[in-house]
Amino acid sequence: MPGQSRSSPGRITAREKQRQALELRKAGATFEMIAKQLGYAGRQGAAMAVEVALRRITERPAEELKKLDMERLDMLFLYLMPKIRAGDAFAINAALRIMERRAKLLGLDMPIEHKIDGKIEVESPDLSAKGKAELEAALAEVERLLGVQ
Repeated sequence: MPGQSRSSPGRITAREKQRQALELRKAGATFEMIAKQLGYAGRQGAAMAVEVALRRITERPAEELKKLDMERLDMLFLYLMPKIRAGDAFAINAALRIMERRAKLLGLDMPIEHKIDGKIEVESPDLSAKGKAELEAALAEVERLLGVQ
């Protein structure tokens, strides 16, 4: 409900209705039944209410866990700082691992792009001439699909 505060009567009513929809769904009610009982226009409205309630239940704990992990990483990093300043290689490596974990947790790393730009070759002296021809044909098809020139 855009424009309303988190504690507005309209928002509280909507959240309570979503909670009731989730409870009804857990009890085995169909979306049609939920819509009829709670006054949603149709099954889509009831399904959306259940989805929103489920998302709200899982998002908060996940965010809290993420925050807790970040706090733990910060504490570990602070503990290592005097050793890092002293040039301790073990502490420096541990700090780098902490930084990598933080970047993963926050989604800071860019996706890695892989490019294949070479020919695929296989040495198989035990294959028959027919087997080698079939293997070469299969490799050529793989190279074609991968766009290897």
